[in-house]
Amino acid sequence: MNSFWQDLRYGARRLRAKPGFTLIAILTLSLGIGANTAIFSVVTSVLLAPLPFADSDRLMRVYTTQTQADGQTRQTSVAPADFHFLRMRSQLLERVAASRFRNLTMTGDGEPERLIGIGVSDQWLETLGVQPLLGRGFDPQEQAGGSQSHVALISYAFWQRRFGGQPEVIGRTLRLNEQNYTVIGVMPAQFRYPYNADLWMPVTLSPTATSPGDLNTAVRLKPGVTEGQFGEELRAISAGLAREFSGNRGVGLGMRPFLRRPVAPLTALVYRTNEQWEQAALAYDALRARRPEHGRSHYNAGVCWLRAGKPGAALPALERAWELKERPPQTAYTLGVAFALNGEPDRAFEWLEQALKLNPQNREALRADARLSSLRADPRFKALIEK
Repeated sequence: MNSFWQDLRYGARRLRAKPGFTLIAILTLSLGIGANTAIFSVVTSVLLAPLPFADSDRLMRVYTTQTQADGQTRQTSVAPADFHFLRMRSQLLERVAASRFRNLTMTGDGEPERLIGIGVSDQWLETLGVQPLLGRGFDPQEQAGGSQSHVALISYAFWQRRFGGQPEVIGRTLRLNEQNYTVIGVMPAQFRYPYNADLWMPVTLSPTATSPGDLNTAVRLKPGVTEGQFGEELRAISAGLAREFSGNRGVGLGMRPFLRRPVAPLTALVYRTNEQWEQAALAYDALRARRPEHGRSHYNAGVCWLRAGKPGAALPALERAWELKERPPQTAYTLGVAFALNGEPDRAFEWLEQALKLNPQNREALRADARLSSLRADPRFKALIEK
């Protein structure tokens, strides 16, 4: 023991004698420990932490592929008719389910709040392998009723934020888009699929609707079925689609595994560089959930949702960025664009006027912005650009 203390005192004297070397050694150790901690955190959250779905290795996403005039293949969401065709024809799938984005405004108790809602088909909870933390899921009658069933599951974050985590929320009535919905359950904290959602409710999907393709489609493989086998079956089903629907020439179905949570912002940056806007938006949504007070993440998510052609999903992110005072002139202008694309011209003009007040140079961008074409016939637009 005495030898240990002697060595320690000797080392301390040598370090004091060379402060420059000591500083470099401390910085090197700090950087090494910090880098290892960061890498371990990423590996734990991305590779080791389980997905919030049961048997996630059997879960797949299905999307539509469409061959363009230039020979390039574009991936889009699935149309309702194609979803029903897949469900009817597949022999290798245990379950097939789909969800659709809904832009909701909650009124009634407290301040009005814009929410991200998701309409879900029957078999949705069963396909993903998730169950509510509190309350219950949709019963068979509610699933069969589709959009006529005014019941809702709410996210854990929404439950905590709006209702303080009170268990009495079950059975409570929410006023959504001027209609009453009854809360029947609260989803687990780690579950926000898709779009960082606040609520989920049943939706009706017409088997004859061939457009638009706006469904996020999830499928669960039967035990023992491989991705390769399902891929072969999808090619056969795609050929059947072309025969069944005359408008489906050049249209097929593709699939990919359910991915783990994206590593934002690095993953988001890669997606943005490759102009994969929806994937970038989902990556920023993951970052928003982890760092809710980081305004730039909300702003970037809103911009990417806009570029992905989903202004309704962009609005909550941009409104939160505005609340956090993130780049006010740009955020106000982008909110104006989002409301215009979402078919809300009055709100669009409010935000565009605000953007011009904050930065008159936005007027030049406003004149040239093709995304505002729906506003150009309105006299208020002319008044804005001529001020």
